[in-house]
Amino acid sequence: MRSCSIFFSPKRIVITANIETPDGGLNFGKPTEFLKHDPAADELGRAIIKVLKAKHRDKPHAMEILKEAGFESWKDFSAASHYMTAEMSEKRVIIRPYFSGIDGEYYEVMNREKNTDTEPFEVGHAAIRLLEYCG
Repeated sequence: MRSCSIFFSPKRIVITANIETPDGGLNFGKPTEFLKHDPAADELGRAIIKVLKAKHRDKPHAMEILKEAGFESWKDFSAASHYMTAEMSEKRVIIRPYFSGIDGEYYEVMNREKNTDTEPFEVGHAAIRLLEYCG
């Protein structure tokens, strides 16, 4: 199942492919989409689906993503951003919200995921609605 990370920062929205590491962890990778703040639901959904459907995934240097998002450090970026993940199967997208702990790590908000079809408006709308659970 392909997955991506979605960061809603005050400066930009960053959607980046997740690349699984040999030990089961995740690295952020390319393709990465950057959107202006407050996009329409269908624009957000199209960007999420584009990243999820990408066949070729590369691991860029993390600072490339941070600088393009307008930040100098992961600490500042993660402190300022709301975070969620999206996973896509053949015909469904599952979006999960996370909250930021005092330790700077993200933790899944349990029982709040949205399971939607792959229509861009529905995917984007689900992500926007889940923002209220991110903290």
